[in-house]
Amino acid sequence: MENRELSCRAAAHLAPGRDPPARITDKMLSNFRYVGLIHKLFPRASIIHTYRNPIDTCMSCFSINFASQPFTFDLGELGDAAVARLLGATHATLRPQASAAPAS
Repeated sequence: MENRELSCRAAAHLAPGRDPPARITDKMLSNFRYVGLIHKLFPRASIIHTYRNPIDTCMSCFSINFASQPFTFDLGELGDAAVARLLGATHATLRPQASAAPAS
């Protein structure tokens, strides 16, 4: 299936029975995993990433019933997910610098 066909199907899925929306705002927690796919399907789309204090984010997630995000029901799991994401971002940021360091 071509990217164009996939992007049309994805847009139609967001507004069944209507014209595809001109703009889409989707703040689902797991969207960061799909940024590459979103960019490939909608290459002209603007993707806005905002930063929020991790503790505020965890408390907000805990106070909302995200049925499709079961880890948000437990503060311990939320904390683990936040730490894992932060460590992953740190590791990805430092990896190029670490590989450029001279061998001892």
